Amino acid sequence: GMVQNWIDWRGANQWEIWETPEGAPAIELELNIVLPGDIPVKMFLDRVMVTPAGQIAVVDIKSGRTPETPEQLGLYATAMELTFGEMFRPQWGYFWDARKGEHSSPHLLDSYTPEYFGEVYAEAVRGMNAGCYLAKPANGCFNWCGVRDACPAFHASR
Repeated sequence: GMVQNWIDWRGANQWEIWETPEGAPAIELELNIVLPGDIPVKMFLDRVMVTPAGQIAVVDIKSGRTPETPEQLGLYATAMELTFGEMFRPQWGYFWDARKGEHSSPHLLDSYTPEYFGEVYAEAVRGMNAGCYLAKPANGCFNWCGVRDACPAFHASR
């Protein structure tokens, strides 16, 4: 049903798959970037599309939960900027709900910069190096998290 929702949505609108400057379609687009602080990050963008208004937008397909913030989309926009140049940085991002067959409201991605992610990831690296792994329960994570049995927040909630 979710695949049919995608087929129906694509057929009913004028959003097109963006092509990289090299001519590759931006479907499961692999990007490897280095954030400030020499932090390497590898990611796969579900889709980069061109809206009917002609804007480049990142689209992340969700078959389950939707993130609480558009930070993931901001990281994708930042990666596109670092990979292809500022002129190809998407200003907007969308979560596409495969169950409903529709995309979210647009998320403005301007506040997510390479410097922002450099600091966020550097903080995470410092925590990992110190052996500090803080639980951040959200979105019913106790129902699907593969490491919940080792999570103090899971045990405290019971």
